[in-house]
Amino acid sequence: MKVKAVLFSVIALILGAIGSVLHRLQLNTIYDESTGLALRWPPVSIAVAALCVAAALLALIFALSYSRRSAAPLWHVTLASRTPLPLLLSVLGFAAMLYAAWNCWNWGLDYAGSTLLDRILAVLAALAGLGWLILSISSLRKKSCGLEALSSLFVVLFLCFWLVLSYKAHSSDPTKVKYIYDLLGLCAAAVGSYYLAGFAFGRARPRGSIFFSLLAVSLCGMTMPLGPLSPTMIFSAFTILFLFVNVLLVMLNLSRPQPEEPVEEAEEEAPYEAELPGVALSEPEPEPEPEPELDLGLPEEDLTGGLLRDLPEETDEAAPDLDDILNEFREKKDE
Repeated sequence: MKVKAVLFSVIALILGAIGSVLHRLQLNTIYDESTGLALRWPPVSIAVAALCVAAALLALIFALSYSRRSAAPLWHVTLASRTPLPLLLSVLGFAAMLYAAWNCWNWGLDYAGSTLLDRILAVLAALAGLGWLILSISSLRKKSCGLEALSSLFVVLFLCFWLVLSYKAHSSDPTKVKYIYDLLGLCAAAVGSYYLAGFAFGRARPRGSIFFSLLAVSLCGMTMPLGPLSPTMIFSAFTILFLFVNVLLVMLNLSRPQPEEPVEEAEEEAPYEAELPGVALSEPEPEPEPEPELDLGLPEEDLTGGLLRDLPEETDEAAPDLDDILNEFREKKDE
């Protein structure tokens, strides 16, 4: 199970690295030298599109290999870490996001075009780095700190806002191949982080988490900018690292048995009686004693005055009919 989880994650990274080479080759060779216009479906563009489809199919196969009900809806259980390596990576990610947020706050992004939007993104980036650090601490301790839901929400908000800014900056560009894979990668990353946040909100969706996270690792690795260190490059590296580490933890922990929560039996509490100073507690009232029977000194058969003794004994003979009695009475009268 561990080998399969590591293999799936590494394959997603390898596809992202291959896609990065092909995508850069595509951007360098897609334009016609004579007209300056983009060529229509050159071989390298077909290869990049086929690689994206292959990454989606493999991510789907990997996700379907796990049971949808095999995950506990708890972050510190399903994403528990047995080594401090995820915590160290989250510390590095937090430091890198602080640096990128500082640059974004002061100088902004290359394509945002608004100081206010740049600063909002900078704040969300710093909160996303802090959120991953808190989640990693909870995973290493294997104990909830009560902040998992809020921390996972920081990452989702950061990716969604970054996606909106990216689309706003590139929506007017007629050459869609420049930004289409960037938007697809950010969409998959936002949905993947959303499904991962479900473990902190008690809504475990392991298949959705695995599929979108692995797909986002491949697509974001394909479009990650290279060259001088920039906030966009740090944001992309943080997204890949966050999804790669956490989806790997999900797949590693899916096969482990879920801890059973102890059920506390309710104890019967004695009724509470307030003790007031100087007042004695009321004692239970004694049950009334039965009244003595009246003894008249007579035998049992004479207690009814001989009434029961004078009653006729029951016989099995049928009672006389009324007509017979009347006929007998008339005969006596005639005599």
